[in-house]
Amino acid sequence: MHRTSEDILPEITDRQRPGADDVASALLNLAIRHQTLSREEARELVKWDLVTIAEYLALLLEQRGLLSADDVCEMLGGTNGPCH
Repeated sequence: MHRTSEDILPEITDRQRPGADDVASALLNLAIRHQTLSREEARELVKWDLVTIAEYLALLLEQRGLLSADDVCEMLGGTNGPCH
């Protein structure tokens, strides 16, 4: 069973400011579930900081139609850390 962004957004936005690790983890789970990451992309992700990983995954999932632009803004706008 696939979870939609409506299922994931409350999971990471219940708290006032979710940490970058929570956002990155939720987005990574969604990306894996929908097979949107290649092995090469996954290997590259481990070299990045959590904020960059969250941003990359959110934009990738938006590009693939799994998140809306509003979802991306809500997820990344509430993370605790600098955005690129």
